[in-house]
Amino acid sequence: MNAKTNSLTELFRPNNPKRLRSRELSNTRLNLLKKEIQTTDHLIPLSFSILIWVGAALCLIAYLIEVMNKPNPSRDNLYLGCVLVAVDLVCGLFSFVQNYRSTRIMKTFNNMLPSYAHCVRDGVLRERATHEVVKGDVVRVQAGDIVPADIRVIDSKGFKGW
Repeated sequence: MNAKTNSLTELFRPNNPKRLRSRELSNTRLNLLKKEIQTTDHLIPLSFSILIWVGAALCLIAYLIEVMNKPNPSRDNLYLGCVLVAVDLVCGLFSFVQNYRSTRIMKTFNNMLPSYAHCVRDGVLRERATHEVVKGDVVRVQAGDIVPADIRVIDSKGFKGW
């Protein structure tokens, strides 16, 4: 969190030790905004699941120790261990089903996206389906457009490639 705060502070109130001109300083700010953000907030931590498995194992071990030492053992630890295993399996199953469904939905969204390209053919700019783009067409790509095929970049402003 501290690193994010520092980069945001640098973005809006950057120190200017090199005494950059205003234009160079704004380019620096723009480059900071263009950086890819890596987040791991969407990942499920494994330690909570491991904690449940360790608790279930300890309960089952306690039950086994009690069975070996007492002629008439209590089954509380056995029940608790089985419930913890069942809870962890159900949570894992729900997580798997939810991820599977969201992946399937995202695939259908990708199939629903129309793929069109703005092409200049015979001096006329028209929107064409990407499967109609042929060699020799000049394709105009704007922010958010899907690149229809292998193209050669002739002119660009703020183009960011992979």
